[in-house]
Amino acid sequence: MELPVVVGQHVCERVTEDPVTGGFTLLNRSSILRSPEFPTELSFSVFGVFVDGFGTLAFRIEIEELSTGLVVHEFPAMVEFPDRLREIPFLLVLSDIVFWFPGGYDVSLTIEDEPTTKCKVHLLES
Repeated sequence: MELPVVVGQHVCERVTEDPVTGGFTLLNRSSILRSPEFPTELSFSVFGVFVDGFGTLAFRIEIEELSTGLVVHEFPAMVEFPDRLREIPFLLVLSDIVFWFPGGYDVSLTIEDEPTTKCKVHLLES
């Protein structure tokens, strides 16, 4: 099975969609998140676009603590591709996610158990 391609994966505070154009605006896109203390609860969004997919596929976002290599959070979802020509945006709004320690984290996207993309996020104590 040929897997879709992910065009850009971003972590940001919030994503808005223009009701007229259908375009997306990423607000406060950053690889650094801050908290005054740890453990902490953080909310953020993961956004990207799938292309060249077909059918219904399982995907998931994993958050891995880089210092230990442990997956500390996992968020499964499904995506349906009506045809190969359509771009399918994905948006996962993650609310009140507990992080026990500051440090580096990978936010990875896996499609049908195949790793596709990831981005790094650094949690800092402010």
